[in-house]
Amino acid sequence: MTRLLRHLLLVLVAVPGLATAQGTAPNAVLDVGFGEYPAQATKQFGAQFEDGAPFGPYEFAQAIDAGGDGTTFDGCEPFENADEVAGNIALISRGACAFVTKAENAANAGAVAFIVYMDEREGPDDLVTMGGTCDPSVCSAPGLYITRRTFEDIIDRMKFGLVGTIKVTFPVLPSTGSVETGIVNLPIYDNGFFGANETFGPSLDEAPFTFNGFTPLYVGSVLVGIDGNVAGSPYEGVSEYVADGPVITGTSGGFNEAALATFESEGLGVAVENLVYAREGDPFIYMRINVANTTDEALDDVYLGLLADWDVDDDGPGGPDDSTNDFGGWDNDLLMAYVFDEDRAQYYGLMHLAAPFSRPNLLAGYATEVDLGDDALLFAALTSPNPPSSEETQRASVVGLGPCTLPANGSAATGFFALVAGESEAALRANAEAATRTCATGACRLPESEALASLSRNVSADCSSPVTTDEDAVPPTHRLASIYPNPVATTAQVGFTLPTAEEAAVEVFDLLGRRVATLTEGLRAAGEHSVTLDAAGLPSGVYVVRLATPSVTLTERVTVVR
Repeated sequence: MTRLLRHLLLVLVAVPGLATAQGTAPNAVLDVGFGEYPAQATKQFGAQFEDGAPFGPYEFAQAIDAGGDGTTFDGCEPFENADEVAGNIALISRGACAFVTKAENAANAGAVAFIVYMDEREGPDDLVTMGGTCDPSVCSAPGLYITRRTFEDIIDRMKFGLVGTIKVTFPVLPSTGSVETGIVNLPIYDNGFFGANETFGPSLDEAPFTFNGFTPLYVGSVLVGIDGNVAGSPYEGVSEYVADGPVITGTSGGFNEAALATFESEGLGVAVENLVYAREGDPFIYMRINVANTTDEALDDVYLGLLADWDVDDDGPGGPDDSTNDFGGWDNDLLMAYVFDEDRAQYYGLMHLAAPFSRPNLLAGYATEVDLGDDALLFAALTSPNPPSSEETQRASVVGLGPCTLPANGSAATGFFALVAGESEAALRANAEAATRTCATGACRLPESEALASLSRNVSADCSSPVTTDEDAVPPTHRLASIYPNPVATTAQVGFTLPTAEEAAVEVFDLLGRRVATLTEGLRAAGEHSVTLDAAGLPSGVYVVRLATPSVTLTERVTVVR
C-alpha cells in the first residue's frame, strides 16, 4: 500500500454522535461509508473544522518522522515525507509527545488536517482528549483522534479499495445549567450527566465540578434501575436518556442558585428530573431526583441513585491525571461514599439524605478497564451493599435507594442527595453534617420557584419509604389522615400525626407539581394536629396534599368541586 491512501471527501455536519464503552467520550463521529466510528476532534487549541462545511477531497498520507529509520510515525519530529503530506491529511500515531507538537509539525509540513490514531499504549477502543494551547495561526490544520480499532479497520479496508465518502459529524451539545456557591460549582446536563470534567468531553460546554481549582469528577450521572436494567450510564452511549426540554435555572426556596434538567428513558418507561440547588458560601450542593412512571402499568422494585466516576488524583485543569491512586471509604452514620487524595487536600462525598429504608452503596475497588456501562454491575451497586476497599484504585461511587413501587400514569418517587467537598477528612465530615442539619430542618425539601415548578412533576411517593395506597400500611410513627369532606367545595380539615416534635410542612400541589397552598410550616409538637384547607379560591380538579418532615413524606389526594 502506498503512503498516499486514495482520494477522500471530508464533510462536517451537526448530528448526534456515538460513544465508547470506556475512556474519554467522543465529540465527533467519523463516517467512512462502510461504518461510523467514534472520534475526538480538537476543541481546545488550533484550527477547528467548520461545522457543516465540505472538507476535501484530499488524500491521506502516513506521516514519517525525520531522523529515524522510516518506521516512526508519531509526529514528534518534523516529517521526513513533508512533500507527500503537503496538501493532504496527515495520519499520525499517538506516540509520547504533546498533541500540540503533532499539530505544529503537521501544519509546518503543509497538511490540511491531521488524524491521530491510538497506538498500543491504550485499549483498542480508547479515545483521549487532545488538549493543549496553540494559536490557530500556528496550528493551522484541524485535528481528529480515532481509536486503534478504527484505524486498523479503515486501513484494512483501504487495501481493498472499499473507502467511500468520508464525513465527520459533531453531536448536538446538550443543554446545560449550573449552580455555584463560591466554593463548589456543579453543572448538569439534559442527558442525565452532571459535573463532567474536560477530559470526559470538552463538548459539554460548561465549567466542570470544581473545588479549589481541581476538577475531580470525571463524570456523574443519574441512575434508575428496574428489573436488572439501568438507565443513565455515561458509558453506554452519549446517553440513553432523551431530553425533555432544556435545562432551566432560577432559585429554589431559600437557595439562591438552582438548575433543573428533565429527561426520559423510553426503555424503562420513566421520566426523570434532576434539580440541583445551593446557597452562597456552602461547600455542598443538593440534588433532588424525581422519577415518574410514564406507562399505564405499575412499576415495581424501582431504584434510583447517582453515579460519580472520580479522578481525584489530578493536578487540576491541564495537569497530569493519575486517577488510579484515589482512596475511598464509606461513612455509615452520614450515609456518605467518600473519596480523597490527602496529598492534595481533596476530599469529596456523595451522600443520601433520606435515611429511612435507604440502600446506600459504594461501587469501589475496580480497575479502570471495568465497564461501568454494564447493567448487571450498576444494578448490583444500586441494590446491594458493596463495601469499599482501602487500597489505591480507580474510584466510582454509587449511592442509591429503593425499592419502591410507582403506580401507573405519572406517579413519582423522590430521592434527596448532596455532593460535598472539604480540604480534610474532618472538614468533609463537618460539611456533610452541615448539609444533613440543613436538610433536617426541611430546607432541602423546599419547592422550587414558579419558573422551575412549571416543569416539575407531581411527587406522590418518596422512594426513601415504602410506597402504598393502603393507609394501614403507612408507618405508624407518622400519619396523614383522610381529608374531610372529600370532595370539598369550600373548606376541609386535614389531620396529621407526628411521633416527636419536628419540622413539618403540609402543602397542596396541583397535578403539574405547582404548590398552590401552604397549610402549615415549621416546628410542630408531637401528637395529632389538624389544619384547614380553604378550597374556595381553587379551580375544580384533583390536588395532592403533602405532609413533609425530615424523615418521611406522605400524600393524600383531594378533589375540589364547584
